[in-house]
Amino acid sequence: GMMCQRKVFNVCFDNGAASGKNNYPLLNGNTNFMPSVSDHHECNTDNMQGCPCCHIMEPIVCCNIHNPSDFASYDPPNSKVPRVTQCSHLPKYTKDDNDYDLENALLTWHEEKTVAIYGWAFSFSVSSACLYNNGPVVMMNSTLDCIINCTHHQKIQMPQDLKRETMWTDSDLYASEVLSLV
Repeated sequence: GMMCQRKVFNVCFDNGAASGKNNYPLLNGNTNFMPSVSDHHECNTDNMQGCPCCHIMEPIVCCNIHNPSDFASYDPPNSKVPRVTQCSHLPKYTKDDNDYDLENALLTWHEEKTVAIYGWAFSFSVSSACLYNNGPVVMMNSTLDCIINCTHHQKIQMPQDLKRETMWTDSDLYASEVLSLV
C-alpha cells in the first residue's frame, strides 16, 4: 500500500531529532512519525501544562491517504478541463484572385474598424507594422491569414466555424461582418 505522506516530511526535516529518538511509535496503527517526548515543560515552568507553542500534539487527522474524507473539500470542483475543438489542418495551396480579393477586403475592413474604434488620428499616427502587430488591434495578421486559408478550403460557413478555425477572441463580436466579406 501507500505510505503516509507525513513520513516524507518527518524524515526530510529530521523531526526525530527534536525528541532525541530516531524510532517513532505508530499513530493510530499508521506508520506516521511522531516524537514520543516533548520538552514543552522545560520551556515554560510556570504553567502546569507547559508551553502551548512547544507542546507536541497528536494530530486528529493524518493525511489524505489515511483520511480521504477529511480532505474532500480541497478537491478541485471539476478536474476535467473541457477539450478545445481543434482547427482544421489545411494543405498548402497557391492563392488565386479570389483569395487576393478576400485579403484586400479583410484588410480594408480591418482598417475601417480600427479607425471606428480607436479614431482616425490613432490610425494614422502609428506605423502599419505597429497597427497590425504590436498596438491595439481588431485582428492579428495571423488571424487574417487563417480566415483566407480556411475560406479557400471552404471551412468557414458559420460564426461557430470562424471561432473554431481561428481561435479569434473577438469572433463573437465581428463574425457577422467578417462572414459578409467571405
